[in-house]
Amino acid sequence: MNDNLGEPCYWCGRLMNYRDPYSRRYRTRDHLVPRSKGGTIIAKNIVMACAGCNVERGNSTDWVPFGDRPPEVEPAYALFTQQR
Repeated sequence: MNDNLGEPCYWCGRLMNYRDPYSRRYRTRDHLVPRSKGGTIIAKNIVMACAGCNVERGNSTDWVPFGDRPPEVEPAYALFTQQR
């Protein structure tokens, strides 16, 4: 097991890196309601997110947490290409 990896990112679910600050998987604090949109620094508004998701999300409020996403649906064309 890699000791540099820790808990999963709140947004993408990938394990975050604790030691390499230049990695996209580096652990950062992210505000559920961005501070630029009136969010506070209280614990209920802060989640742990990888740097890649934190930067990509920016001050958006429409992202869905990894654990709350619906299961991926198989594309319709796959029904016609399956081996029988």
